[in-house]
Parts: sequence; structure tokens; C-alpha cells
Amino acid sequence: MTIYTETNYRKIYEQLNGPIPKDSFGRSYEIHHIDGNHSNNDPVNLICVSIHEHYDIHYAQGDWSACLLISNRLQISPEEKSRIATLENQKRVATGTHHFFGHAFAAARNKKLIAEGTHNFLGGEVQHKRIVAGTHNFLKREDGTSLASDKVMQGKHHLLGGAVQRKQLVSGTHPSQQEWKCEVCGKVGKHRAAYTRFHGEKCRWADI
Repeated sequence: MTIYTETNYRKIYEQLNGPIPKDSFGRSYEIHHIDGNHSNNDPVNLICVSIHEHYDIHYAQGDWSACLLISNRLQISPEEKSRIATLENQKRVATGTHHFFGHAFAAARNKKLIAEGTHNFLGGEVQHKRIVAGTHNFLKREDGTSLASDKVMQGKHHLLGGAVQRKQLVSGTHPSQQEWKCEVCGKVGKHRAAYTRFHGEKCRWADI
């Protein structure tokens, strides 16, 4: 029997090389697949490395998802983990493998947001742009107000609770009851939030 028909690659390594060592913190060394194929458990494809070495290998390869998994066993700052997660999301967006590409409408919308550089998965730069443009929800004006406070004054903020929503439904002023027609694509609808988010100057259907 060929030894690498065993599915547990750690056992394969140990059968040929003896026990897998531990570092000074008692953490077991890891077995890395040289060609990146976890199904290829040929002994020549397996090397024993420390956790830090394993992280550095995948970092150099731009394998951010592996870096995130390995980082759970390392003392890495939350800021660094967040940066790696952003890189992984950007990579998945660029390759079209991100889960939000699963829905046809969402795919078209998200691709457009990515092309515009305004998608939230593109990282902190997006928030910075919104702050510079004065469109961030929590950006304070000189008088102390903001877009969020505007929603509160209009009774539209979700944190105001069910009583406000019920009052608006009775009076006919609830956003879901407001009719609209997009002057760009001609679509009609009732939920004003849908118009604000997807139509008018920001119409997502104009060139789809």
C-alpha cells in the first residue's frame, strides 16, 4: 500500500518523519501542502513549519483566507485581521467568487458599485470618501445635525421603534405608502426608500 493513500496528512508526515514538534508556547507545528492542493498528500508535497512560517507562506502567496484561519492561532491585532479580511473580500470581488454575486440583480448592482469605488466591501476608503463628500450618515454639520438626526426629526429613523411606524401607517405618511416614479428608467413603486436608494440620480437600471 502506498503510504499517501492515508487521508490524514499529519499522520502521513508523522509516519515518515516522526512526531510533529511543538513551539515554545506548546503549539503544534503545522503541515503545509507545497502545491496548495490539500488533496495531494504525497509525502514530497508536505513540509513541517511553525505557525508563523505557515502564515508568512500564505501571506506571500496572497492567500488571505488561509491567513485569516491561521491568524486565529497567532497574536495578531484586530486591525490587522480587519485589513486581511478586506483584502480577501477584494480578491473574491475581483474574481467574481463573492457570495453576493449569487443573485442576478445583486450581481449587477454590486458590480456597478465596485466599478464606482463606492461598495462598502472595498474598505475604509469608501467611508472616507463619504465623509469628504458630506454624505456619511453620522457626519456632523456645523449646527450639530446630521443625516441620521434628519431621519429622527422626520420620524423615519429605525431606532424610534414601532409606535412611530404605526402612527405613520395610520396617517398614510409611512415611507412604504409613498408612491414614486423614476424619471430615469420609468419604473414605478411605493416604497420611497427603494427610490432613494436605487433610482433618480442613482438609478441602477439605467444601463443594466
